[in-house]
Amino acid sequence: LGFRRATCDVVAKPGEAQRMKEKAYDPEEVSLPETSSVADLRLAAKKALDCPGGLLTLKLCTADGRLLDPQTSLAAAQLKESETLSAIVSESSSPVLTGASSSFVLWYPGCDRVVTWGADEADMFVQLQLRNVQDIQTTSGAFCALLADGRVVTWGKRELGGEAPRHLKDVQQVFGGFQDFVAICKDGRLVTWGKQEETGLSRGMDDQLRDVQQVEGGMSAMAALRKDGTVVAWGNPNNGGDISAVKDKLQNVRCLKASSNAFAAILQDGSVVTWGHPRSGGDCSKVQDRLKNVKEIQSGLHAFAAILEDGRVVTWGNPKNGGDSRRVQGELHDVRSISRTVFAFAALRADGAVIPWGNPLAGGEASKEVIALRKVQQLCTTRMGGLAALLEDGRVYAWGDQKYGGNPEQVLDQLHDIQLLGCTDGAFAALRSDGSLWTWGDAKSGGDSSKVEEQLKEFWKEFYSQK
Repeated sequence: LGFRRATCDVVAKPGEAQRMKEKAYDPEEVSLPETSSVADLRLAAKKALDCPGGLLTLKLCTADGRLLDPQTSLAAAQLKESETLSAIVSESSSPVLTGASSSFVLWYPGCDRVVTWGADEADMFVQLQLRNVQDIQTTSGAFCALLADGRVVTWGKRELGGEAPRHLKDVQQVFGGFQDFVAICKDGRLVTWGKQEETGLSRGMDDQLRDVQQVEGGMSAMAALRKDGTVVAWGNPNNGGDISAVKDKLQNVRCLKASSNAFAAILQDGSVVTWGHPRSGGDCSKVQDRLKNVKEIQSGLHAFAAILEDGRVVTWGNPKNGGDSRRVQGELHDVRSISRTVFAFAALRADGAVIPWGNPLAGGEASKEVIALRKVQQLCTTRMGGLAALLEDGRVYAWGDQKYGGNPEQVLDQLHDIQLLGCTDGAFAALRSDGSLWTWGDAKSGGDSSKVEEQLKEFWKEFYSQK
């Protein structure tokens, strides 16, 4: 079998497209036993051509434009000796694993079929409405899918956003908070639904909430960032719904982040402004002089962690819940990203090392095995204290609360060639390169996906038939 490299419309990293154009791709010869599958062929193609991205986004196409299903055998795919195939990488339609509190959904942009499992899985009536899905957002107990025609489809707990307002249409963007959804409509209006005991929009706010580009929600307050860099907040005044004390400082805001009862804003100059309940991170005065050149902020339930441009980390909020990182401060350098459980944080460094801190019972303490980890590609955390690291070689190492994902013993032999991890409050899901799905943790939180095996087959059949 000979291969040629097809044009990649979207690639894994910025700048890679240009490098691909500059590199000549000569046909590569690959030999496989007749009993092999298309999945085996895809793996051989990726290695031979050094394709970017993960295996799940690599599709094989025949000369007459026929896309091959990785779940079929070479014989069933009717491939002939010396046939030429194209390897196509399309990151724009990568599979996505989205988790809410107790359920998962597997989808990809533009899909007409999703796979859901867990306590709040979508029923058949909801499934039939999910056509041309563009985005899926979550609250702590519900999902909201935005369709290409501007409609939304919701499912999950009604009181947490599982039932959208009737006749909602022309939606351009959806944001999910702790307990409420916010939709930005084509005409600039904001529509909220969910618990709304304190986060519902007040009369007379419509004029303030125009040209909104981001919305963040706490447990009892919400904040919106407008395109002019100003902020509007509403809800419980003690928990972030009142910005009067910092309104003059909230100019030229770049982005917002919410904990349970506080908010943090990164300004264009890299400084930070906070407001809300002090015990949830609403007061950063003790570290204010260090909050310069901030690149991004992660939030826990009662604390914040900021990554600076130079890769260092600054934390504040409840010290027992991750707001105090002094114990590991010397290890917090070259940090690439930060994940969080309910009461702890874990940083992923550029060398693939994992540095946790916070409440030891919630994943804030590392064993010798965790300290020795290197070449971690993705770090995933359940809210209840389970942590899982996807290694460069496709293996998974998990630790933390045994009940909520810290012990994958039942599926450990299957956790190889993993391409993607996802998590809920108490369970993990792993997608393998052959398209199989492996879950562990609390069964009520999505840790048992045995009921969706047939749905998964149909999902991949649709995915690999996409042009």
